[in-house]
Amino acid sequence: MSTGPFKCKYALICEGVPDSFASQSLRMREPDQPIDIELARHQHAEYIKLVKSLVENVITIPCDENYPDCVFVEDIAVILDDTALICRPGAESRRGEVDAVRQKLSELKLRTIEVRAPATLDGGDVLFTGKEIFVGISDRTNMDGAKAVAQAFPDYQVSMVKIRGDLHLKSLLTMVDTETVVVVGNEAGRAVIENMQSNCNFVYQKITVPEGGACNCVHINGSIIHRSQSEVEDVDKFFEVMNKPTYQVDNSEFTKADGCLTCRSVLF
Repeated sequence: MSTGPFKCKYALICEGVPDSFASQSLRMREPDQPIDIELARHQHAEYIKLVKSLVENVITIPCDENYPDCVFVEDIAVILDDTALICRPGAESRRGEVDAVRQKLSELKLRTIEVRAPATLDGGDVLFTGKEIFVGISDRTNMDGAKAVAQAFPDYQVSMVKIRGDLHLKSLLTMVDTETVVVVGNEAGRAVIENMQSNCNFVYQKITVPEGGACNCVHINGSIIHRSQSEVEDVDKFFEVMNKPTYQVDNSEFTKADGCLTCRSVLF
């Protein structure tokens, strides 16, 4: 099933956004404005439509009112090559989300491994560069969770990076190709990229962006999905150097619950 770094045949996405997302989704701080649930649903529908245009097979899991954060499916599984690592989310309220993802993945011919207690792991803390893996040690992912990643994917070097000032590793940086990382230029971003550079086995080019929302993008089959111009001023100029097709999507309502663009899909 492996198609190479950032090439995928499948995308796993939650089919919708539950009503409970508006008031019960987890967040590090309360947003200035409440979540507009209908706008969130519109934004997610546009996201699904775009992913379907770029990926051959889109697999949906049901939207579940019992799990307000179920739209953030990235945190529930890490899939690389022919192995699916079923996560044990750091937030106890999210652990029931695993059942629906496990059921869908059981239909595919994947080697499946489950993270077990006392380990905790959110997929948003796992960054695959195309050459090696970094795992953020955060409020949601512990050292045992990082060790579970190393055990599941022994063909890749796995390094641990301490996260401060944001929810996940991918809240601070993502890859736009196997050579280039885009990172937010604040103190938390500088700290994590310095930590990565001291532990990595390869040299990566760096694009620094002034806003956190711009640093999280989805590299998918030769294209880049990033936040819209209406949400991040001059966002286009940061990706011009990549010479790849780019697509803009709105993410404002998910940002209010600490959600990034990568959070809403698992690509493999």
